[in-house]
Amino acid sequence: MTGLRTPLEIRSGGVADRHEIVTTLAEAFHNGALAEWLMPGEPALRRLAYRQYAHVLFDLAIIGGRVEFDVTPGAYGAAVWVDYSNLERDHGLTGPGRFRGAMAQAVGEQVADRFIDLRRVIASNAPTEPHHHLAFLGVSPGHQRTGIATALLRHRHARLDATGMAAFVVATSEHGRELFGRDGYTVRQPIALANGPTLWPMWRAPITGARP
Repeated sequence: MTGLRTPLEIRSGGVADRHEIVTTLAEAFHNGALAEWLMPGEPALRRLAYRQYAHVLFDLAIIGGRVEFDVTPGAYGAAVWVDYSNLERDHGLTGPGRFRGAMAQAVGEQVADRFIDLRRVIASNAPTEPHHHLAFLGVSPGHQRTGIATALLRHRHARLDATGMAAFVVATSEHGRELFGRDGYTVRQPIALANGPTLWPMWRAPITGARP
């Protein structure tokens, strides 16, 4: 992996970054074992469907609030964080009813149900302790394995450590599990999806005495 030569100026993203964030997430996640489990079929169709999925997630996350986006210049790297510090929430970016309706309209009933199944699995394995949930960490293909994902993680971890807040993520690949492990996450009970890949819920306790 080629590391970053200069520090990234990571900033908070928002509505104005919609196109760039959606593009980055769709390009980062439309391939792989989990994507194939969620959306079986032709890769080209899955790519289009994932873009629709990313649009749904972004728009409903903005409506629902408590979601924060950390982005690089050009938003070719993006991290989507959900604040569960008070735990009075459904463990997802949006309520399940609204999400399913939007997904069914965008990608069809069968695919929408598969996404709902995934959300239920993640919710049933969600921590009971206050935390911030890293829902997505995506880097566009042309910028992957250059240290951007690590930079995004450490940008947020500095804030969480300063406030004593833990972090939670579900790694969807062995590469992701290794990436998060290097930054202090430990694996909880793995999840074996029915006829699908293994997922790894991971927890990171805050580092006491850290500075923002």
